[in-house]
Amino acid sequence: MKPPKKVRGILDLLQVKENEEWEIDQALLNLPWVLQQASQEDLIRWAIKGYYAEALENLEKAIREINPPQLPGRPKKRKITQKSSARAFLLWMTVNKVNPSDFTGNLTNRSVINHATELEASRYWKTNYFDTQMTESRTIEQSVSRGKQELEIDKSWHSDVCEKIYQGLFAND
Repeated sequence: MKPPKKVRGILDLLQVKENEEWEIDQALLNLPWVLQQASQEDLIRWAIKGYYAEALENLEKAIREINPPQLPGRPKKRKITQKSSARAFLLWMTVNKVNPSDFTGNLTNRSVINHATELEASRYWKTNYFDTQMTESRTIEQSVSRGKQELEIDKSWHSDVCEKIYQGLFAND
């Protein structure tokens, strides 16, 4: 009978045929006494458990990189969910989607905000984003300017970011 094949590592183990006898080459490995006395089934089981433990550890590391641990304190809002971005998006939608015929010529922030204030007063919208009784018009203009920067809206009120958001909101329409 042929002596069992000596396995020195995982690559040797992969080359072992299904019914072939094998054993770990004890001379090359500095294994603890417990591992030297273990059966082949135990060694295979431990190798597989180690492989899965390493895979799980790598997965958890990748998740931590994607979702870093939260810092203490109040969570920061994503800039796109702030009120300034919402105001700018509503104005962009008014200029480009809802009433594009109402806007001809020079589209200043103030003229678009005034039009939105009229729409809000007529209960066309049910928001208070442009209510000048609650917020000064200067503050609203500054907020819209910040929102335009976040959503990359240019002077002629065109924005690829807003288009993507609009397509996402109204994908089934």
